[in-house]
Amino acid sequence: MHVAMLFALVSAPGCELWISNDDLCGDGVQRTHFYLDADGDGYGDRTVDGGCTQRERYVPVARDCDDTDATRNPDTPQYRDHDGDGFGSSAEVTTGCKLLKGHSFVAGDCDDADGTIGEATLWYRDADGDGYGAGDPLSPTCEAPQGYVATDDDCDDTDPDRSPLSVWYRDDDNDGYGVGGDTLFGCEAPDGYGAFEAGDCDDENGRFSLLCPNVQVTGGATHTCALRSDGSAYCWGIGEFKQDEPPDGATFTELSAGGRHSCGLGSDGSVSCWGDTTDGATLAPAGSFASVTTTWGNSCALTTDGAPVCWGVYASDLDAPDGVTFSQLDTWSDVACGVAADKSLRCWGTPAVTSRLDAPAGSFLHVAVGDTHACAVAEPGTLSCWGETTTGAETPPTASTFVEVVAGVGYSCGLHDDATVSCWGAMEAPIEGDFISIEGGYSHVCGVRSSGEIACWGNDDSGQGDPPTGAFSAVEAGPDFSVGAADSVVRWGAESASWHLPYTQVSAGFLRSCGLHPNGSFSCWSTAAWGAFVPPKLGDDPRFTQISVGYSVACGLHDDGRVSCWGSSGDLPIDTPTDADFSEVAAANEGACGLHADGSISCWGAPRAMPDGGPFQQVSVQDAQVCGLQMDGRVRCADDYDGWDEPPDEAFTEISVGSAHGCGILENQKVACWGEWFGGLQSGRFLSVSVGDGYTCGVEVGGTLVCWGYGDMAYATPPAGDGFVSVDAGNGHACALGTNGDVACWGSDQYGRATPPTRPAACSAFAIGTDFTCGLCDEGVVCAGADDRGQSTPVQATYTQIVAGDAHVCGLETDGVIACWGDDRDGQTTPPVSDGWTAVAATLTATCGLDLDGAVRCWGDRDAAVASEAPDTALTAIDGGNGHMCGLDADGFAVCWGDDEWGQASVPTELADVPFVAIRAGGWHTCALDEDGVVSCWGMDSFGQASGAPAWRFDAIAAGGEHSCGLKSDGIVECWGRDLEGQVDAPYPWELE
Repeated sequence: MHVAMLFALVSAPGCELWISNDDLCGDGVQRTHFYLDADGDGYGDRTVDGGCTQRERYVPVARDCDDTDATRNPDTPQYRDHDGDGFGSSAEVTTGCKLLKGHSFVAGDCDDADGTIGEATLWYRDADGDGYGAGDPLSPTCEAPQGYVATDDDCDDTDPDRSPLSVWYRDDDNDGYGVGGDTLFGCEAPDGYGAFEAGDCDDENGRFSLLCPNVQVTGGATHTCALRSDGSAYCWGIGEFKQDEPPDGATFTELSAGGRHSCGLGSDGSVSCWGDTTDGATLAPAGSFASVTTTWGNSCALTTDGAPVCWGVYASDLDAPDGVTFSQLDTWSDVACGVAADKSLRCWGTPAVTSRLDAPAGSFLHVAVGDTHACAVAEPGTLSCWGETTTGAETPPTASTFVEVVAGVGYSCGLHDDATVSCWGAMEAPIEGDFISIEGGYSHVCGVRSSGEIACWGNDDSGQGDPPTGAFSAVEAGPDFSVGAADSVVRWGAESASWHLPYTQVSAGFLRSCGLHPNGSFSCWSTAAWGAFVPPKLGDDPRFTQISVGYSVACGLHDDGRVSCWGSSGDLPIDTPTDADFSEVAAANEGACGLHADGSISCWGAPRAMPDGGPFQQVSVQDAQVCGLQMDGRVRCADDYDGWDEPPDEAFTEISVGSAHGCGILENQKVACWGEWFGGLQSGRFLSVSVGDGYTCGVEVGGTLVCWGYGDMAYATPPAGDGFVSVDAGNGHACALGTNGDVACWGSDQYGRATPPTRPAACSAFAIGTDFTCGLCDEGVVCAGADDRGQSTPVQATYTQIVAGDAHVCGLETDGVIACWGDDRDGQTTPPVSDGWTAVAATLTATCGLDLDGAVRCWGDRDAAVASEAPDTALTAIDGGNGHMCGLDADGFAVCWGDDEWGQASVPTELADVPFVAIRAGGWHTCALDEDGVVSCWGMDSFGQASGAPAWRFDAIAAGGEHSCGLKSDGIVECWGRDLEGQVDAPYPWELE
């Protein structure tokens, strides 16, 4: 039986505390209340356990604020929050369950006086600077370290264009470019939105993206302009008055090219003009116009009401008939003709040939005015012409249906209803093919094809008939750079310097200079107003082995021994001897002299006395003096040239004569001179010497340049350096040839005669070696770079393909022969005997070819797997990487062999049955192009060179060391992979300009 017992304790006077024996533990100690502490913060809730021992999860202290949250109890700190942003200052702290006014349970406010600034933040590295970070964060701080941001959701922190806010454009034609109105955002391209850039001209036709098709072309006197479908304009030809430079950013609906100016009609109806401002032809009036036309020194436009308005030098002569409105207008100088609203023709003006005003009666659709005649298309499609010419330009063909006509200087051309073009008068036959429109210049014609391409014919002496493509036609990828063929060769990446044709010889004349290129072509430089020394057309083979520039004459020696000369106007060749046995030519003023194969000298142009003696091995001429270097090394000059001493009776190896003295190099390489004005004769040893007007320059044995004599050029400082091999002294300027094929000029640069151009090579294909490049160019094979093993000294022939290894090159000639040059230590430039080849490919040290049966035959490094593992399968195409080869069989299936360390020679299973149309082997990866223009790559992928191929349509591909490139059908190049040297940053078409 349990008996409760009560005890009375005296606790204070007058007070008694009664304790039951149930409140005592066995040892007489009073029981304790324990409280459940569910969150383990040392404070319990109201759940009480009274006992003699403390159980687990119970504590003797109650008063927990929230027993489910260990951070909330009577000891929870509260921080003074002055700015009310929810974050308090650690400097002012109190504790308690109930949050006091103006306090916060959260400390760490970085600025408690600014409610917009809160607690310290985790920061993530933003390597690409796009505002999005990635990777592990830094410890929280109030301020962001440089290069860090608060977000960690970047898609690719190496690419500033890739983030969660990346814009993807709808791309219906899958050409990589979309239109601007339909976009989505995200790291990856949503289905149907594969374009990362906008600006597509035609999103239904993959042929056009950023390079818009042409819709109009217009020809002037020496320049031509074209209008693209996006309204942008571009021009080409001679633009001495900037008539070939449309306003930046301007868009037009129509263009017209005149003599020395151009005009464009804007979408708002305004007309703007550019070019020569001296005659007022560019001062377009304000107003709203429907069309514009230009001529030499004058411009006219039709207002939206059909009224003609003209401005310029002939404006006062072109007052239009009163009360007549027109639907179409054309002008030529002081004559204008128009198709009236009732379809009748009206012509007006004050021409010297008044018959141009005699417009026929009838109903007409289109009229064109030439220099002395005019033509118009009648409503049935017949053609009527009137005026006077000596070429028959006013007599059109009759058995044709026309839709458009153009007229120029003594010629007419018409566009037929079957899209063909015919010309009559002083105009060559047009280029074959279909056209949607044509436009005539003064002496050339251009047309727009249905494809948007432009074709021109006729006079091209100013380049007005050679429209720039503004796009790439070929691309090749090298170890760490890329090369593209556009209107000239364009490089980007590690070797981004412009690639130009080297020189093999240079000649400095009076106000101009010319240099000879390895392929026999040449470049001249001068802007002298009385002639830029434009050579005449010399037939099918105008190439030279030597060139010489005099005062007003230049001459070139052909490889067959013929000589051609031309004057400062360049209109016609100067009469030269018809002999074809010359070995050297020397131009002077008003004529030249030549050395025949038998050692005799003959001169033409101005009369000159001939030196006695002979036979000669060299001839030099200036003014009336002619000197020859005999086979025995003695110099003989014409006897009747006053003021000259006799040349030294010593043996020379080279001579040069000027207007008052001559110099030559003796057999001991010393220089000896005779005549007058050769003071300051140098005592060194020389490789080359040349006499100018009162001065002499030479190349010393060490390759340095030195000059002496009288006048400014004697004291001018020639280019420094020791890499020169020859020099030529002119009148007031001199030029020297370097060992690298570059030309350096100094002295007077009047008219630009001392500024040699770096003429770009125009090429259609490339072969890239380890440290050199060769191009299959209009000028032949052109190479640049290392030549220590002859890899940059090509064997010239007509090739359809060239390939390069480490230090060798092989080319496939049109007759099926393979020719190689460069390093042959492993036999890689010595192909086996064959009845013919259809393709050639190269690795670093081996070469393979396909014979007429498609069989693979390899030569070169016989220890390499390329030679030993060549397949027995007949192939139709082949290409080589660093150490592997790939080809396509008759079904288009890929076949690879050789080095396979990175899987570059193992065609993926999913691609084994895919028919390809092209295959390219890179350094350690391979890419192939299928019938739909889609690229697939495999092998090394360290920089995305295999996996990074965009799913766009390409016409051609290239594989480099660690990057790849594709050429789209509109001439835009896209590259992917390693970009350490900028090798994937292909320029856009407008950047090529």
